Amino acid sequence: HVETPTMSVKDKEEKTKRCEFVQGLLMSTILDDDL
Repeated sequence: HVETPTMSVKDKEEKTKRCEFVQGLLMSTILDDDL
């Protein structure tokens, strides 16, 4: 089974966006806790 390049790229982009989104939520909650 070989993944199509476009699919892998989209997958990576989605994962990166999700990671950044989660990190943003974590950072906001941590900052809120500090305040």
